[in-house]
Amino acid sequence: MKQAISMFFILLFLAPVHTAAEDPAGLYETVKEYLPPEAELIKPNEPKKASSIQSYDFDKDGIDEIVVTFRIKDTLKTLNIMLLKQENNSWRAVWEKAGEGFDFEYSGFEDITGDGTKEYVASWGIGASAGSRLEIFQWQNGSFNQIGRSLFYHEMELIQEGQGTSLAIWERYCCDAFIVDVLKWNGKELVTDETTYSKYYQKVEDFYETKLKEMDAWYYWFVLADAQLKAGLLEKAEASIKKGYSFGLAEEEFNSLRKQLEEQKAALLK
Repeated sequence: MKQAISMFFILLFLAPVHTAAEDPAGLYETVKEYLPPEAELIKPNEPKKASSIQSYDFDKDGIDEIVVTFRIKDTLKTLNIMLLKQENNSWRAVWEKAGEGFDFEYSGFEDITGDGTKEYVASWGIGASAGSRLEIFQWQNGSFNQIGRSLFYHEMELIQEGQGTSLAIWERYCCDAFIVDVLKWNGKELVTDETTYSKYYQKVEDFYETKLKEMDAWYYWFVLADAQLKAGLLEKAEASIKKGYSFGLAEEEFNSLRKQLEEQKAALLK
């Protein structure tokens, strides 16, 4: 009897940690046999309604594939993703990835390429200072394949306008100043989208107007000028660069912005 009780607690200890909140679709029973015995399901911080077990029909065969986010117990700095597919009434893991991080900042499905089929978007939270690493995976030849480069950011916002989802990426430059980029898939890679940026720009300006009221610092003028150049607001960018020079600091950085400004002005004259 004691042996049976001991065995019960051993099996209970080894079983993957699971709660109903992490699996609202009730998919845990399907995936549990494919998880390592020491697996702990990890719910992403974003999107708000996302869970550790999610599904989407990537290959349009009428059967959802399943994506699971988890960590192996006692490996706090490594987070894992597994992709399961059903074939001939049987499930199998067709893709796995492990990445460095303390939590999943994002794990969800978005149509990044604008082709009508969603991609899988995942980001690993590396730390408060380092931020997060973002990667995008597309269904190709029965599995996931990363498209585009890995992105590092501290804040991210998804912009759904027209075909495809754009990414507003805020990457810390200095202190609480961020380089902001709005990226859209161009068929080969993620590139700055000036049209979408110009619509998003007001949010960036409002943020830095508040910061500048609190403290008039050169690095706020630097990142604001960078945003104005990306939005095509050349007169505003020129004024911000001039103000930035007045601090007598980071001259090389402002020289770089001034060069970009002159190049953009010249391009308009062609």
